[in-house]
Amino acid sequence: MMPLRAIIRASEWWEYKLLPTLAIFYATAVYLDQPILPLWPAVVTLLASLIVGAIYVSVLNDVTDLKDDAAAGKVNRVSGRSPIIVFALITLPVLGGLFFLWTWREQPLLFAVYALAWVAFTLYSLPPVRLKTRGLWGLVADASGSHLCPTLLASLLVFAVAQRSPDGLWLTCVGTWAAAYGLRGILWHQVMDAESDRLAGARTFVQRHGERLARGLGLAVVFPIEILALAGLVVMTGSTGAGLALVAYGALALGRVRWFRMRAIVVSQQPQSFMVMNEYYEVFLPLFLIAGSVSHHPADLFVIIVHLAVFPGRMIQVTSDIFTIVTGVLGLLRRRLGFGRPDLP
Repeated sequence: MMPLRAIIRASEWWEYKLLPTLAIFYATAVYLDQPILPLWPAVVTLLASLIVGAIYVSVLNDVTDLKDDAAAGKVNRVSGRSPIIVFALITLPVLGGLFFLWTWREQPLLFAVYALAWVAFTLYSLPPVRLKTRGLWGLVADASGSHLCPTLLASLLVFAVAQRSPDGLWLTCVGTWAAAYGLRGILWHQVMDAESDRLAGARTFVQRHGERLARGLGLAVVFPIEILALAGLVVMTGSTGAGLALVAYGALALGRVRWFRMRAIVVSQQPQSFMVMNEYYEVFLPLFLIAGSVSHHPADLFVIIVHLAVFPGRMIQVTSDIFTIVTGVLGLLRRRLGFGRPDLP
């Protein structure tokens, strides 16, 4: 029997979706010159609100994809499960979502972006609307529910706790970055699932317009917007850490290309590849932002410890890659400098 963690797809969103959102939470704190440690209740609230939403959309997607997955020959996580368990896995997160909406009932912006995420989740999957099969609307709904709304929520929470009025320029950059990153993610997902969607007859954006257009849109339009918005955020924070994080990530990316023979992709389906910028958002940016905050607020060092304890997976992967690359570089230097060669007679 499939374990609960697999049914709710925790491995697909626990770090991959939560960490970029948390990075923006930290970035907003740095932008407002707020110590991060005292914001821990807001971090817990943010993560809890996103977790119940992620569970809801994961189970709802599988329930509404039962027929399509059967046609495509894909494994469906709720297939054969007790209807009572499936009902509980949808109902309990909905109750959790309603609790957070009630909590933010007197904070219109928080209420609105959180509610919009749930609306986007639902309309993406649930018939008869099922935006997933309606081309561009499916891209917009997925990007909104998975990145745009959660990221805006994270930033707005910091403003609320700091008792500061939301900054329109900052939120515009945050929203633009999150929307672009979310669009790139769903384009990549639909390209990866192109054959399954074809067999199921699901009229996604990629099925309607083709993989070539999807890749071109991601590379020529969406990705440049994402990078420009990110540059705006980095400049506005004034954080040296965010810039150093980019340098560190660039070194990792070059090392992967050189030593692992991997390909850097933006939106495509290729073997032995990695999606550009993912580890920057998931590992380097949040950690370097916290480290930069420590120089002004030493107690934030505790935040790094907790952050790594709660989200160890991606850091372990990156550390393993860095170790392999550094070992390879040192070995190459030893060979070129002649160290370790036997003495010639």
